[in-house]
Amino acid sequence: MDVRSISLNRLLKRWHWLCSDEFELVDVDEFGDLFLQSSNGPVLMLDVHRGELKERAGSVTEFDEDRSAAEDDSHPFLHRVESSGDVPKAQKLYGYKLRPFTADNVPNEDMVYVTDLYEYLGYIAELENQLGNLPEGTKVKVVVKKSKSNA
Repeated sequence: MDVRSISLNRLLKRWHWLCSDEFELVDVDEFGDLFLQSSNGPVLMLDVHRGELKERAGSVTEFDEDRSAAEDDSHPFLHRVESSGDVPKAQKLYGYKLRPFTADNVPNEDMVYVTDLYEYLGYIAELENQLGNLPEGTKVKVVVKKSKSNA
């Protein structure tokens, strides 16, 4: 994804509980995970679906080398989604209809749709902020209310 036109401040606005430092946006993957660098330090991955910030590479150079050398098989169903013609354009990404990576929700192509980058990451930030610290297996009921502002 071309990150030059993306507002990092807007993306991280609802992730303040996890990302309080100043960052430069290095990359965004097709599911919205953010790759961030702080003061020429290591590249960190904000795993938006797990609500975790973790080191991904020692530098941007190392990150670029790792990304180009690795074959991405983390979403093996993605080629089936793309072949159907459902491909994100500028400032769009693949979102999940249900919260992935739980015992009952293993990601698959039926869970994926194309959505707005800012709206989806804002929604996921709120969800992870509220649910992220619950014990594994906790049953929850998610109620989505339309916000007064999408900013």
